[in-house]
Amino acid sequence: MALFQSQKVMGYYPTPPVVAEAIARSLVRSGPGLIRAIDPACGEGTALRTITTDLEDQVEWFGIELNQTRARAAEGVFTRVLRTDIRSTRVANQTFSVCLLNPPYDDNLVAVDEAAQRLELYFLQATLRYLAPRGVLVYIIPERRLAGKVAPLLAYHFENIQVFRFPAGEFEPFKQVVIFATKKLKPFRDEAALAPIKAIARGTQIPPDLPAALDAPISVPVVKPATGLLFQSLQVEPEDLLHEIDRHGALDQLQKRLLPVTIQQRLRPLMPLRKGHLALVLASGHLNNALVADPQSGQRLLVKGRTEKAVTRTESTDENGTRTITERDRLKIVITALDVDSGDLLTLE
Repeated sequence: MALFQSQKVMGYYPTPPVVAEAIARSLVRSGPGLIRAIDPACGEGTALRTITTDLEDQVEWFGIELNQTRARAAEGVFTRVLRTDIRSTRVANQTFSVCLLNPPYDDNLVAVDEAAQRLELYFLQATLRYLAPRGVLVYIIPERRLAGKVAPLLAYHFENIQVFRFPAGEFEPFKQVVIFATKKLKPFRDEAALAPIKAIARGTQIPPDLPAALDAPISVPVVKPATGLLFQSLQVEPEDLLHEIDRHGALDQLQKRLLPVTIQQRLRPLMPLRKGHLALVLASGHLNNALVADPQSGQRLLVKGRTEKAVTRTESTDENGTRTITERDRLKIVITALDVDSGDLLTLE
């Protein structure tokens, strides 16, 4: 595929249905209980849902997808979806039964960049910790990408590794393989498992085509149910933020704190307010833009109060003739009143 075409689809090449269906027939559940599946590049969610078809009930599906349109489609069929890049997520460790890993890639990336050692390697490094012990990895990558760091990483963390080429007709476009692997209870270096993977990468060993179903299906472990499972994005989508504000927003509480309480009935203090009390009420903003009328003269004033910082400066000279200047800050109450009849502006301090 040409470079501009690859970039246009953001490296998105969905798993062919015939491949996904063969994978589904090759997986069986280990027993009753919850199976939790994850796809960190889930697209519209079709592939992960397909490969878990035969795992029956009690399945939860989790996905991560950068493309907003495809992520919204996956939300309709998954338990939870994060609309972000995998590098901007926090996911609980060792909590997933099976991981479908079909990373996005650009088949024409130049060697000087190599997309930070290729996305296939990065996705493998980032997601292998998601799997529970004995968890199943289904890894789809171009055959030649087994070279380099991918093969040692697989052999170190996984066992019972099986490599199959895509079926005829599906293999030719990108030369992809499907790798089945079971996560070890404890990682260790395994030269016996590494050797055939390296041979496939060198081209000295040709893996078989993916059969319609494996002769010995792979057992997918069950995991414990979890409330509040860590699966979150480090980025906040604007529409998600609006949704949360609608559900749990602090607008009501904020208005109660910032806006004066509306009193429906007139209150009379027990004692007459002094001038200082009135000044504080005005300066606090409770009477801002209030229209006050003098019952005797009929003068109407629009009032607004505020506080300002004032500096008091004093000078003193000691017996040696040394002059000392002292500055003290104090708050000054300023009340501005507009005579609505004459237009005169009055300022009281």
